[in-house]
Amino acid sequence: MLSVVNSTKDTWQELGFGDLQETKKAVLALLKSFQAEVDASRKRCAYAEDAYISVYKKLIDLPETEAARLQKLLDDLNSNMESELKSRKASLEENFKKTVLEREQELIVLRAEMEEKHKIMEEKTVGLTKGIVFDGIFHKRKLRFPSFRSFLWRTSELEILTDELDKARERIRELEGSLSPSVTGRSDNENITSQVLILTSRVEDLESDLSQKETEISLYASKLSVLRQEKEEVQSSLQVKVEELQTLITNLETQLSEARVRLQSQSDYEEVCRELAFLRSIEFSDENLISERGEPEGIAQFDSNDPAASAPVLKPPLEVLLMNKNRALQNQIAELSATTDQLRAELHRLQMFEVESRQQAQEQRELIAVLESDLYRLQEAYDEAQRLNMFGQTGTPSQDSLHTASHAAGREGQILAEAIGEEQPNQTTVPRVDPSLLQIVVHQRDRFRARTEELEQSESNHKQQIILLQREVESVRADNVKLYGKIRFLQSYSSPRHNLPAPESTKSTSVAIPLNQDSVVEKYSQAYEADLDPFSQFHRQERQRHYRDLRPHDKLMLKVFRLVVGNRTARLGAFVYALILHLLVFLALYKAAHFQTTANEAEANCLQRYAEHMRLVHKKGAPDGHL
Repeated sequence: MLSVVNSTKDTWQELGFGDLQETKKAVLALLKSFQAEVDASRKRCAYAEDAYISVYKKLIDLPETEAARLQKLLDDLNSNMESELKSRKASLEENFKKTVLEREQELIVLRAEMEEKHKIMEEKTVGLTKGIVFDGIFHKRKLRFPSFRSFLWRTSELEILTDELDKARERIRELEGSLSPSVTGRSDNENITSQVLILTSRVEDLESDLSQKETEISLYASKLSVLRQEKEEVQSSLQVKVEELQTLITNLETQLSEARVRLQSQSDYEEVCRELAFLRSIEFSDENLISERGEPEGIAQFDSNDPAASAPVLKPPLEVLLMNKNRALQNQIAELSATTDQLRAELHRLQMFEVESRQQAQEQRELIAVLESDLYRLQEAYDEAQRLNMFGQTGTPSQDSLHTASHAAGREGQILAEAIGEEQPNQTTVPRVDPSLLQIVVHQRDRFRARTEELEQSESNHKQQIILLQREVESVRADNVKLYGKIRFLQSYSSPRHNLPAPESTKSTSVAIPLNQDSVVEKYSQAYEADLDPFSQFHRQERQRHYRDLRPHDKLMLKVFRLVVGNRTARLGAFVYALILHLLVFLALYKAAHFQTTANEAEANCLQRYAEHMRLVHKKGAPDGHL
């Protein structure tokens, strides 16, 4: 027992709480510095966001000069091409119409001439047929008509003239036959011969005119064939020109469509340039670049490599800036992850220390309980020794029992004196113990209770500190998610946009962050995607709001319903319970209905039997009219 008390005393003397206070102070200082850094970073982020929004609002109002210039250039090209096409089409149509009109006019003139000549020939043939029927006098007069009509005779006139010649020859023969009987008819014969000569000469003239007309007809036919060939050649040449113009139009249309496709594919060029300029002006200004990198010599070296030596200062390309920014962000992520790991380790250590403190407090409580029980027994032994001393003065019991009792009481008193730190002057005498020992023990118990309360208070402080650390961890996690979002935003500019070929100046460097290789980064990516989904957040908030608005009995019913629906055994039990309840209700209703019918039948039978009994038994004794 003495060894236990001594070990307890040594344990409480060795147990110190100075290290805990120092650790608490160090952790508080670290947390304050970390909170200050976080607040400063938040202020910087807020200031940067405000500046970005203000610059973006100012630059949104500016007109898009390059896009307007390209659109104006495209409109001018389209208008020029359309005007040129229209002018060419108009010129071709005018030329074609002119040539067609000229050919049509020539054909109309030729057709009119041919019709006129045909009419003249028909009139001549009609006149010749009439003149053949008439007499010779009419033939003479007919032959005196103007010679220009003979110019228009055709082949039919030749045939008519040949017929007329045959008839004249027959008439000459007849006249020659009639000249022989009479001499007086010489003058008439001479007239006839002269007429025959005139007719023959006329026939020769008509044959010559007919040959001339045939030659003229052949010439006109050759001219008509030449004109037809020229018309066909002109039509073929015009068709070839029209086909060439159509091919030119199709080529121009294809070029125009290709230009439109290229313009449509590069429609976001101005937007990308503006966003990159915003990014450079906000994230990569000269002061920020020098302050973040701390390498103004690198910028000067980069400027020296430029062939245009006349430029005093040249900014590095955006890819290099993004690469440096990504490296800085990766370093920040690594530092934040390291600090998070340190905080988690510190939290784990504090939790272990809390568990150890609880175990020690439990052990101390057990030791206090044992000490109180031992002190209680010692107090009882001391009281027994006092009673024995008082009884020894009276002198009633035996000497042996008194000796053993006094010896036991002396040993207990010695142990009690050693426990409380007093020395015994004589071992044989009965120990003299302070009567206020119980008060001392009570005070010691109060001290232990106060110490226990202090330990509980420190435990509650540790719990609050753990809660604060958890909040800090959550805030660090949120900052890491935001940082991951910024990294994703910066990484989106390094990837090729719309599968367009990159210029030669940007092919040398590329920004790529292996986001899917680290599990921590994957966790942050999942959290970032979950934060980006507004529908799930809205659904979650609405569910929480509706649940908070419910009444207590509604919440109880909802919990019971979820328990029944979510558990298979509960669903089966609810179904069996409902089935049994319905069966019992149906059985009760059936039994009640059947019992009512049987009761009515029994009542009717009883009344019938009673009536028969009264009629049969009490008929004689009953007066008239009372049955």
